[in-house]
Amino acid sequence: MNTTTDVLRIDRRGRVCVLTLNRPGALNAFNDALYMALVQCA
Repeated sequence: MNTTTDVLRIDRRGRVCVLTLNRPGALNAFNDALYMALVQCA
């Protein structure tokens, strides 16, 4: 199952979950939107 938000891409491969930060313009720096996306996927 793959999920993509504006700031986070989530790829689930069996028991492995790969999280890709998607803020290249900000050098993938954390902000509120990225933090909330990570909290929601946990």
